[in-house]
Amino acid sequence: MSNSGLVDVTVKAASNTLYGPRNRSIDLITIHCMAGSLTAKGCGDWFASGNSSGSSNYGVGSDGKVGLYADENIACHTSSNSTNDHRAVTIETADDGKEPEHHVDDKVMAKLVLLCADICRRNGIKELKFDPSDSSHPTTPNGNMTLHRWFSAKSCPGDYLVRNMSKIASEVNGLLESG
Repeated sequence: MSNSGLVDVTVKAASNTLYGPRNRSIDLITIHCMAGSLTAKGCGDWFASGNSSGSSNYGVGSDGKVGLYADENIACHTSSNSTNDHRAVTIETADDGKEPEHHVDDKVMAKLVLLCADICRRNGIKELKFDPSDSSHPTTPNGNMTLHRWFSAKSCPGDYLVRNMSKIASEVNGLLESG
């Protein structure tokens, strides 16, 4: 299992924010919001500090850079659900920090789409699909994009990203189809 070649900065998360090696193969992507305008390194520094109880595999920072915080073969404490976290590559996304929207700018969205397409290619995910009805059964989704808010009383990933999940999937699928 490899990591993305799109990574600009690597800051490894503290061990207390990780489950350890995955017990399932990767078949999901879970996009989160940083709840602020952090750079890729800044988000990684927070996870590395050990002051957080969670982390993620990747982050797309406000600088448009991709951060690697835990190798893809490692499950991170990200979604408040170990089943999801063992199946999903998790991605933190920089936003404006304003509840409940957590608006994500175009530069960050563009890099997020590229990262998701890369994750899909390398992990054999042929098509990315968001199904909002999966909230009633999130550990057995019809789609392969899950939301943190399905597992915990949180607004993550913010209303902006939730409204744009199908668009993200469509753009990723366009890249997968074009090779």
